[in-house]
Amino acid sequence: MQGLHNFYEVKMQPTTLLLNQKKIDMAMESMDYEFLMTTIYNCDKHSRRGEVGADYYRQMEHAVNLCHAQKKALDNREPPVWNKSLDDLDYEAGVLIRKIGNRVSEALREAMRNTYDDTKRNQLSALSADLIEVTDKDKLDEVIDKAWKLVSPKNN
Repeated sequence: MQGLHNFYEVKMQPTTLLLNQKKIDMAMESMDYEFLMTTIYNCDKHSRRGEVGADYYRQMEHAVNLCHAQKKALDNREPPVWNKSLDDLDYEAGVLIRKIGNRVSEALREAMRNTYDDTKRNQLSALSADLIEVTDKDKLDEVIDKAWKLVSPKNN
């Protein structure tokens, strides 16, 4: 068994590990969104309930990452990474963050209608209120994590 461990061991630079960890975290955030939405609506990711798949979340992440990369390039006086202005990229990222936030808020209201527990209903209501005019991806991720803990089948 020791030989197998050495065979699969990969030597990577610390920066590569950080980049790979970021990719894993980003993939998990999009899957958290999909799990939350499909659990609340009791459907699969291709249902007619709307855009509940992880791909819609990834689209928002892509816009946010483009905006950050453009800002970093401009701050470092490097060539721009995209052919749009920073204001345009920031606007597009904000629109997509609000769009995902509204979908999550709508799903939380649906979960509130389907629960009989007043405590859980109040917590879902508070999370839904946190998403009003959300413009920060980190805040959106925080709400999705908290909501998942409330509606997860393991916690019911």
